[in-house]
Amino acid sequence: MNGFITKAKSAFKFFQYLMYNFKEYRYIKKLFKNASRTKELEGKSIIINTVRSYKGILDRELFLGKILALNGSEIVILLDDGVFKHWDTVQVTQFPHILKINEFPLNPIRTSINSFKFLIYNLYLKFMQKIALYAFMDENIRFIKYSIVKGKINPKLWKNYTSVAEASTIRFFEDSNLDFSHEKINHYYKLSLLNALISRAMGQYVFETLKPDYFLTSHGIYSAWGPAYDYLKIKQVPCYTYIGGNTHTQNSTDIYLTDASAQSLSTDKFWQEFRKNSLTEDQKTKAIAFLNNRSQGSVVDLKLYYQGVKKIFTVDKNDGYKYHIALFPNLIWEGNLNEKHVIFDGYLDWIFSTINYAKNKKDTKFYIKAHPGELLFSKENQRIVNIIKRNMDLSDCKNIELIPPETKVDVYAFLKSGIDLAIVYDGLLGVEIPFLKIPTIVCTKGGFSSVDGVNVLLSDKKEYFYYLDNINELSSKFLENYDYHLENILKFVYWYIYENSLSLPVIDLNARSGTNLLQVKKKDLIIQEKLKKKFLL
Repeated sequence: MNGFITKAKSAFKFFQYLMYNFKEYRYIKKLFKNASRTKELEGKSIIINTVRSYKGILDRELFLGKILALNGSEIVILLDDGVFKHWDTVQVTQFPHILKINEFPLNPIRTSINSFKFLIYNLYLKFMQKIALYAFMDENIRFIKYSIVKGKINPKLWKNYTSVAEASTIRFFEDSNLDFSHEKINHYYKLSLLNALISRAMGQYVFETLKPDYFLTSHGIYSAWGPAYDYLKIKQVPCYTYIGGNTHTQNSTDIYLTDASAQSLSTDKFWQEFRKNSLTEDQKTKAIAFLNNRSQGSVVDLKLYYQGVKKIFTVDKNDGYKYHIALFPNLIWEGNLNEKHVIFDGYLDWIFSTINYAKNKKDTKFYIKAHPGELLFSKENQRIVNIIKRNMDLSDCKNIELIPPETKVDVYAFLKSGIDLAIVYDGLLGVEIPFLKIPTIVCTKGGFSSVDGVNVLLSDKKEYFYYLDNINELSSKFLENYDYHLENILKFVYWYIYENSLSLPVIDLNARSGTNLLQVKKKDLIIQEKLKKKFLL
């Protein structure tokens, strides 16, 4: 009886959610009915590589397409209709046991899973996709399904995409040290290889048949997006990737567009152009205010990670050590791409190499601070502190301290309390920490925060260990040139947060799907100048 009541309640909640979806799409269709049209982007052909039919993804990318279409662009939206083997979305933590991998809809549009529950979900997705496409329908929008390239896939190219398949597999299993001979790991890896070939085939089809002026995709990495993006970049088709939403900001509806992949923001051509100019005093003030707000935790990602709880963890400058160094590893599975691993072979090579060095550096204290997102996004055995303990003997290493994510350390207070040198692999900390007048080494080339003039960039491992041996020299040079570094820090921050960010008003991170169409207003249908400029080059 209790089981029946529970199922009945779940069914009723699902029905309520379904009705709310209908309400949203009726509202947005009515709102668009009286929208103004312009010809400002007339003649511009734009491909949007949506792939997935999750409501939150469709709402974002259909809205973008509609706004561009209202201003004269010819829009083609690419949707998967069951061709992809998976959508590079779900992860192994969503499985009760790894052996269930064949019983889970890695691509929920496919109907090969023998489960009534997943069949219902499949039908729901397909039905809501039709409702969404109808709601955003426009004379300047057409839709192309991925099945159009089904007969154009070239299996002989598989060797070109092994690293892409590896990155997708690492992301899925949340583990950067996988045994690819394991049956289930190898199974997912092969699915990712097939995905990559499908994506590449679509890239070729877009280039040869659709001949667009622009190609817009999420990510630009992993098996569902990376090969198409890379193919078109090589063919010199202007490509944009978008991240929605941009959780580094205070505005939860922000996204950003870049002509680089999501992991390579520092190579963006718009940033390279922007940095040639000086900031106004107002722009400097805004950039400084943003950095100060982050240190207070009043931005989207830090609110999520810490949820109002921060602990004070300070450096003891009287502990007998001459120097204090802090390492800040990323989530080891996120964006774990071979092209990032130029100095080191990967995140773990960096961590283990540094620990081995630290064992003989008795005058220096090393802190390894785990990423706070591990509590939300990583299996316990794949958290960096546990990985280190399994692989390294630290019993005699009094000068190495591991800080697990559970401590929820106020990282900015920790840094200010006495860190002499910070080391990050990549990420926004690579820009934030130098702002605090602490020299910061970034261990990847062309990454998110590998910003020339902001942090210490590397050529090889030898240079990395030279800097660790010569902290005084490095620190003195950094502080002598701090005004120059500060200028570049503020430029990059202002460009990233204000110049390059766009508001996407459908985003609602508190909503079940991550979007809420009912919050869109008539004023939101006017194209933002920053968005328009991207497609007027």
